[in-house]
Amino acid sequence: MERVILKLITHQHKKRWAKAKMAAWQLNNRVKVAARNAALYQTNKEQIKARMVVYNKEHHRERTIYKWQLRGVKLRPTETWNGVYDKHMATTHCESCDLEIDDNSRSTRRNLDHVHKGTHYIRGTICHLCNVHDQWRNRMTPDSVYQLYNL
Repeated sequence: MERVILKLITHQHKKRWAKAKMAAWQLNNRVKVAARNAALYQTNKEQIKARMVVYNKEHHRERTIYKWQLRGVKLRPTETWNGVYDKHMATTHCESCDLEIDDNSRSTRRNLDHVHKGTHYIRGTICHLCNVHDQWRNRMTPDSVYQLYNL
């Protein structure tokens, strides 16, 4: 029994030592490592890009919610992250100016709008044109739900 424990401790120690040695080597050979990684990327560029496209599509929900949380967006007590994401992705028109949202266009892509001071609650989904510098105040239609926020 003691030999098994000793072998286990020795094995774990060797793994930690090897990992530390590799980290030290990489730190001392940063230029060599960067050149090797750049060459590897150049030879496999198309495969790497294809994998990233698949990954980004498969994990869009998680990545989007994570970015919202990093930006400090808060949920109301009745909301859930998945519910907000589903509503956000189902929105076809800007909730301020009623412009059709097109995710392939920089000016009309969808943005999750939220209060920037105080509660940080979500207001809705608006186009990029309305989101830039809070232009929704100037661009909203008379029947927009954003009339409630125009104080």
